[in-house]
Amino acid sequence: MQKPYVPVCKKAGFNPNPVAGNIPLYADSITNPKVIGTKAYDDFWSEQIDRCINGYDTAGMHLSGRYYYFLNFRILRGLKGLQYPFFVDLDKEYWDLIDYVKEKRKPGILTLKARRVGLSELNATLLSHGLRFTEGYRGAVTAGIETYVIGLRNKFEFAQNNVIQDLRLNVIENNDKIYNIGYERKNEIGGFIEEGYGGFISFETMYDDPTKLEGEYFHDVICEESGRYPKLGSVISSIWPALEFGSQMLGTFFIYGTGGNILSSSKDFKEYWDNAETLGFEKFWIPGNRKYYPFYGNPKEDKFIDPDSEKVFDAIPNLRKYRLAERVGMEDIEAAREYILRKRLEYAKLPNKKKLKEHNQAHPLSVEEAWTSGGSNNFNFDKIYERLFEIEGDPNTYQEVILE
Repeated sequence: MQKPYVPVCKKAGFNPNPVAGNIPLYADSITNPKVIGTKAYDDFWSEQIDRCINGYDTAGMHLSGRYYYFLNFRILRGLKGLQYPFFVDLDKEYWDLIDYVKEKRKPGILTLKARRVGLSELNATLLSHGLRFTEGYRGAVTAGIETYVIGLRNKFEFAQNNVIQDLRLNVIENNDKIYNIGYERKNEIGGFIEEGYGGFISFETMYDDPTKLEGEYFHDVICEESGRYPKLGSVISSIWPALEFGSQMLGTFFIYGTGGNILSSSKDFKEYWDNAETLGFEKFWIPGNRKYYPFYGNPKEDKFIDPDSEKVFDAIPNLRKYRLAERVGMEDIEAAREYILRKRLEYAKLPNKKKLKEHNQAHPLSVEEAWTSGGSNNFNFDKIYERLFEIEGDPNTYQEVILE
């Protein structure tokens, strides 16, 4: 069960990404191809592969193998161009939960989230990691709308194309439906046999047929933007047998949706969320004030200018009590929440309420907000928002009370 967030204080010497952009010369085959095959080169990469599989310990904290791979070998499109990821407490929670779910043989993780928290990048990394470090890996990306399949595929291929040369994989087949790795050799009759580590990723839009992946075996199945996935329940039922062996779940579902991106026609995601415990899933809730840039301890810009008012704000006022090294990855969720609420009040005063609606959808602060800001409820959407605008536009109409 997910616990309320408490900032994690890092100890001296904490270094979660020791080789990100910092490969030593004796192991850097791009700068000097002659190092390939040397003992120093082999030892270095053997250690990195071990860390990517079994994890890495730094200053008393254990990072899962997947998270180590993400921090040290993934390159992202950041605010200032290409960059390695920041360490953030939320990301560690997610990667740790993946390890827990797989260890306990649970069917998967249901995630309800705010926008732009990077979950698609994490799941693209899940696939990229699986192909490299799980022999014969099988993964699948599904969605109810083709745009979402293409979006995650683009992130996955960007991860594949920008990983360091020494961890590149040979691609046998790459088309709209399949990404297949391995090697081919000629057989005695002139044909080709696939060999090597092997593995493939399937990409399918399921709006027309929820049984497209029936009969396959998978380690991981990603259901992208499940709030806009009308046949999600049928897809899960169809694929479920492919993730289990007897009574044991050997594969994992990753089902997630974004607040404000949930349609009333897609009730399956809500039903799975409400019945997660009975079905064996783990729930993971990401409110708008989690991993909300720049309200966490890594960015060098710990102050920022509000784009609307041009006022300067302190991004981490509640983290100042920690030393710089201690607050790496900490999130100032209190300051982020206050800022989100302040923006709501400002937008509520505008004649056109579109900006307030979009802001609420992007940054829900409660599970209830995430569901109602979309359209998964049976109530009159316009009337709900009209009343919400009235309340948030005049804070004097309500106040906090203590009932005794």
